[in-house]
Amino acid sequence: MIASLASVQKYQEVFYHKGLELELLTKSADDMKRTESVIIQIDPKNFSPLRKQELMRDYTKKILEYGYNFMLRDGDQDIAFLSIYGNDQMTKTAFASIIGIIPTYRGEILLFT
Repeated sequence: MIASLASVQKYQEVFYHKGLELELLTKSADDMKRTESVIIQIDPKNFSPLRKQELMRDYTKKILEYGYNFMLRDGDQDIAFLSIYGNDQMTKTAFASIIGIIPTYRGEILLFT
């Protein structure tokens, strides 16, 4: 999958005008910790750090390794996460693995006003 830099930049500008930052994540240890934290906040019932810590690490490593991953930030607070895959070159199939906003920000972000 080839990500269109122009598309990413367009949405970075939209979010910037709302006082938010859209960041493309790397495979770094820091981004892995941030991703784990936000996924747990988005869906704590399915990703409890006490019950499934090892599973979470494996899952986070997988999505950071093979997907395009974006974090939305409000200042120093990570508030939303998007993980998309487009690595099936045979069928040209792409899908979103995770789309989520932490509960305290749900219903608060209006993009196109």
